[in-house]
Parts: sequence; structure tokens; C-alpha cells
Amino acid sequence: MEGDIPVIFVGRDAGFALFDEPYDAAAACADGPQDLAPTAIGTVGDTVTEVGPVFDGWGYVHLFGLSLGASSATLTEFDTYAIPEAMDPAFAEGFGDLSVHEVATDPTDPDLAYLSYYPGGCAPSRSSTVNWSRSAATSTQSAA
Repeated sequence: MEGDIPVIFVGRDAGFALFDEPYDAAAACADGPQDLAPTAIGTVGDTVTEVGPVFDGWGYVHLFGLSLGASSATLTEFDTYAIPEAMDPAFAEGFGDLSVHEVATDPTDPDLAYLSYYPGGCAPSRSSTVNWSRSAATSTQSAA
């Protein structure tokens, strides 16, 4: 890893564990209001003794379908895609940012889209079930 600004990401489950509190993933992801952790502000948690980098990919493209109602809209995830190098720890350093910077739909073929990667080139993507021009594609960058 390169850089001189220290950053650490702690997942919700690890955050609860730091304070010896039970974590319920199903409840945390349920619709409706979320409960706050039952830890008082100022409480000192467990001592962290070892922190290191973990590669979890450069990120990937999500393909969402958009359904418009009279007064609401719903996004449904259809698929995700990443070039193989973007998910390979051997490419974590020294190969540039293996993330998508643009998704362009083909003007003559609604089932075809082009994914433009910074150093990874262009990756065409065809879907026989999803009309790319009527879907929303987003790029999600993972913390590496």
C-alpha cells in the first residue's frame, strides 16, 4: 500500500465486537428504523493490537433495473461485473486503478454496453435479458 494518510475501516460487526456487544446482521439490514449500538458515548472498547491491509478488489459495476411508479421508483440489482485483474490480489499494487470510469450504452443495440477501465481497457458487456439503455449502471469502488 502507498500513501501517507493512515485510514482504517471497521465493519459494523467488528465495531460491535470492539465493545463486546452482540451484532445481528439480519436486524441491521432490515427495513425500517435501525437501533443504535447500546454503547454509551465515551465507553472505551477493546485494545486494537494489529491492523493490516486487506485487498478486497478495486470495485465493480452494478447493473440496476429502474421501475417507475406513480409516486415512487425502485432499483433492482440485476448483475455485477469486474475485469478479472480488478479482483486479483496480484494486481493490488503497481498496475494503476483497475476501476471503471465510464459506462456507455451502444446507440444501436440496447443489449450492449461498453465499460471503460482506466488501465484495464474497454470491456464490452452484452445482456440478453437487460436493456442497458433503460437500466442504471454504477461503479462501486472498494477500499483496497
